[in-house]
Formats: sequence, C-alpha cells, structure tokens
Amino acid sequence: MSRLVLKLCALVFFLWVLLPACQRVPVSSNVSFLYENAPGTITLRASGQGIGMPSIEQNAKKNVLETLLFVGLPTSTNSAYRLPLIEDRAKQDTFFDDFITQKKYQPFISSMQKVSKARRLTSNNKRTIMFEMTVNFEALRRYLEQQGVIRKFGY
Repeated sequence: MSRLVLKLCALVFFLWVLLPACQRVPVSSNVSFLYENAPGTITLRASGQGIGMPSIEQNAKKNVLETLLFVGLPTSTNSAYRLPLIEDRAKQDTFFDDFITQKKYQPFISSMQKVSKARRLTSNNKRTIMFEMTVNFEALRRYLEQQGVIRKFGY
C-alpha cells in the first residue's frame, strides 16, 4: 500500500512539473538587423502577428519601431543602432501609443516586403508572417529630436 502511495505521489509530482512545460508560448516579434543600405537607412527583418494581412503588417511595423526606440539592435554592425533611441519607456509611453495609433511612423518606413510564404498559426490563433523593412533611421531620430522626445546628442 505504501509503495502504491509513493508511486502515485511521484506521478503527481512529475505531472505537476512537466505539464506547465507543454504550454504553447506565443511567437515573439523577432526583429533582426540585416544591413545598412546607405548611411542612416537600415533594413530589418521582423515578424508580425494578426488575423488579417493589414493587422499583421501593422504589428510588424509596431515591433520594428518598438525595438528601435526602446530595445536597440545589438547585432548591428553600426554602434548607432545598438542602443535604443529612448532610454525610459515609461516616460514616453503616451508618445509611442500616439505615434503608432495615428500612424505617424509611415514616412520613416520606406519599403516593406513579405518574406515568408507560409503563414504559421500561433498559440493564440493568429497568423505570423516575416517581413523585410527599410527604415530611415536618421529621419526617425531627427523627428524624435524635433518632438522633444530625445536630445540631439543622445538621451
């Protein structure tokens, strides 16, 4: 009897440990630096998630801008892109929300191409597509300076 209880406890313990590991995790934004076209213009690869193509494209653009503004691109060859443009997101959260919802970012994304052919279904029943985008980084930086979000020589 005690052996049966011990086996049952071991089984419950292993299920308790292993079942949470089976949970499906949503795909991240996966923004990566590809190359610098001309000084101040960079090409990035990013994924977007959504139900329809417009929402997937919008999500990919948001992921790129969020990465450039708040995270930076540590794999870039140019040190200007490695650090985020905005140091503290909490202070600029309302600016970023307005920047995205009012689509003020449009002039800074000069081209966008769908890269992946197959759409993957994520755990939250949304499709994921990879895009390559060319971003005018210098113009974006100057815009942020003019809006008073960043100073001319850094944060």
